[in-house]
Amino acid sequence: MAPAAARLRNPATDSEVVLALRVLEGCCLLCPACAAAAHRYNAVKVVLNILMTRGILEQRACLDTLLALLVDCSENLTDFKEQDGLNKIAAIVKDANRDDNVRLKCSEFLLLYSGNAKENCGAASSESNMQEDLERLFGEKCASFICSMNLFSSTLDSQMRQSELSFLAEHVLDYM
Repeated sequence: MAPAAARLRNPATDSEVVLALRVLEGCCLLCPACAAAAHRYNAVKVVLNILMTRGILEQRACLDTLLALLVDCSENLTDFKEQDGLNKIAAIVKDANRDDNVRLKCSEFLLLYSGNAKENCGAASSESNMQEDLERLFGEKCASFICSMNLFSSTLDSQMRQSELSFLAEHVLDYM
């Protein structure tokens, strides 16, 4: 008879959850097959659940991990849509009572997600669906701004690109 599964006596600490998310993020960025494997374990659903239920440290790590899961993995993009991921991100970014750094990180996520979807999908119908979803969630002006940015194809070095991303993310918040 197989031994019984080990029972956790204490839930994971905030720092343990963040560490696990960062490891998953790194694995997905280094090895595209990891993102596909993560799909089989419902990683997008789990990460979105953590995003909506845990604290500030975990939320920031979740947004980075979600991007890593979504880059070049159509299965995880489908999961993100099926799990209503964009609406969940919108709920956080629009909540003025949320931590400003988390809201800014959500704005960065929206900019990068939009650029990633354009590169992965490329189809005009897919791009217009994203624009429509963003318009519904944030209004026409904000959606147009988000969709006009394509940060994945930026030629800036990484430090300049991060500062440009932060600058643009602040503008997204201003448009809301």
